[in-house]
Amino acid sequence: RLRSEIPQVGVHLPESTFLAWLNLAAFAPGERASRWLRERTGVACGNGLEFGHGGRNHVRMTFGTTTALLDEMIDRLVAGLAER
Repeated sequence: RLRSEIPQVGVHLPESTFLAWLNLAAFAPGERASRWLRERTGVACGNGLEFGHGGRNHVRMTFGTTTALLDEMIDRLVAGLAER
């Protein structure tokens, strides 16, 4: 759903985990991509750079939750990033 509604966000879903890597490079979030995203959407994620240089412009989102909460997270991401 995120890919279809905001194609500028790159989404990588590794197998066998509840973590997604979101590439926000198209939005130029700066060094603190997680803070940038939280301020715009209210969704808290891990800052990609904390996991190495390959994490620049990325956030790590945990999606091991209920479908209702995941839908709310995606709604917030879509609304907050569509404004940009």
